[in-house]
Amino acid sequence: MAEPPEAASPGKRSCRYLIGGRWSSLRTHLIVVLTLVITLVYATVVFIEITDELHHANTELHHRTHVLTVVQAEALSVPLDSGDRREVLRQLHVLIVNPDIVEAEVLKPDGEIFATALSPDGEGTPANSVFHHHHHDDHEGLANNAPTTWKLIFGRVDDDLHALESEIKTRNGQIIGLLRVIITHKQLRLVQESMLWSHLKQFLIITVVIAATIGLFVTGLVQPLIRMTEAMDEVAAGNLRVPIPATDRRDEIGKMARALEVFKANAEQLKDALNKEREVNGLQRQFVSMVSHEFRTPLAIIDGHAQRMNRRLERLSPDQLREGLIKMRHSVLRLTELMESVLNAARLEEGRIAFAPQACSLIDMLAELCGSYADINMDRHFMLNVAELPESIVADPKLLRQVFSNLLSNACKYSSPGSQVWIEGRRDGENGVAISIRDEGVGIPPDELQKLFERFFRASTSTGIAGTGIGLHLVRHFVDLHGGHVEVSSTVGKGTAFTVHVPCSTPNQVSIPDAA
Repeated sequence: MAEPPEAASPGKRSCRYLIGGRWSSLRTHLIVVLTLVITLVYATVVFIEITDELHHANTELHHRTHVLTVVQAEALSVPLDSGDRREVLRQLHVLIVNPDIVEAEVLKPDGEIFATALSPDGEGTPANSVFHHHHHDDHEGLANNAPTTWKLIFGRVDDDLHALESEIKTRNGQIIGLLRVIITHKQLRLVQESMLWSHLKQFLIITVVIAATIGLFVTGLVQPLIRMTEAMDEVAAGNLRVPIPATDRRDEIGKMARALEVFKANAEQLKDALNKEREVNGLQRQFVSMVSHEFRTPLAIIDGHAQRMNRRLERLSPDQLREGLIKMRHSVLRLTELMESVLNAARLEEGRIAFAPQACSLIDMLAELCGSYADINMDRHFMLNVAELPESIVADPKLLRQVFSNLLSNACKYSSPGSQVWIEGRRDGENGVAISIRDEGVGIPPDELQKLFERFFRASTSTGIAGTGIGLHLVRHFVDLHGGHVEVSSTVGKGTAFTVHVPCSTPNQVSIPDAA
């Protein structure tokens, strides 16, 4: 089975990128395009240079041959006038010593050939069958008969024969004959081949140097982009810990790298937010399940005691009636606390918690709460010591009542029957009070104390004990609203102590911000 893309390791992705994507990479395209452009420009320059040199060589060849023909025609005027064929042949053989001349002949005015001399390489050349009788009076006429540049470069120029003619005149200017010289481009071809091989070697060497230079330059330019592409692949695959290269550069690549860094940071935040949202959703589902169970339990207790009392009302003793009523009252109080917690949690998330500070007595509030919980939890011993507290402070009595009610409820819930609960109050500095509620319950592990005030969190030692995990969350925010703070210390198996620090005077606020 093929390995899915998301399961491939970074090394395999890099290898697949280098092997499968090298021909489609930006670096390869840039190297090929720049090399082709520069090579074409250089080839054009070389072609123009070769063309100029060959054209100059061809022109020079015709010019030298023309001058030689004119001079030789003047030298042939005397022997031709006297009819000395041997002297004419001797001078023609001297003329064809020139390697560019393959044939030389002297014609009479009527066109009859008077004498012919062939070079060793040009014997038997049917010059008269190839060339017509042409008269060239100047250098431009000779140049017009020259082979084209394209043929000089790409053709076999030594196969082309060209006739140069010069009139033979007497001293009086009478035309007595015509000197015709058949020339070839053999030497020009040798020059051409030497020049082409020389330029070809130079062209290949310079092309390799250009390609290597461009490759190094483009690699240095594109390498950061390749690394950023690999980093983007890692980010897309979910690896948000991969470092982004080239963020310290000052050019456009640096701007792209810094933008990618911001994108990665946003992706990390989104990933964290998504994970947190998933966790919160799971906790909310757990919370709904626990609340529904918590509501059913006290309702079942109330209904059971009401039915029992209704059936056995005449046979129940006053003590039995009192015990049933206390249990019903305890269940009603539990339902009230649950409803208050749920409502306050919803208000807190929406930022709609009303905060109305006023003068209130902590001594009376704590005494009343201790009495209520003592009536319900007769198997607990409440030790109240609040004599050091001031007569009154400025605070929201409803919120503080729920703070201490939650703490007392937890102290009773997480401790065993017959244990003691201490409630102590004292002054805290010049303008503050501290109320400590300590129990002898199951305690909280040290590594869970930091999470204790998070919404829906419950300690591992609370397994099997009813609870929703929002009571302490509300306690912390209600105390923060007063400008105070909560301290907690605990030992597993020995108990837990919560200490609430609040100032004696509280800022006059109307509602808490969206603490959620």
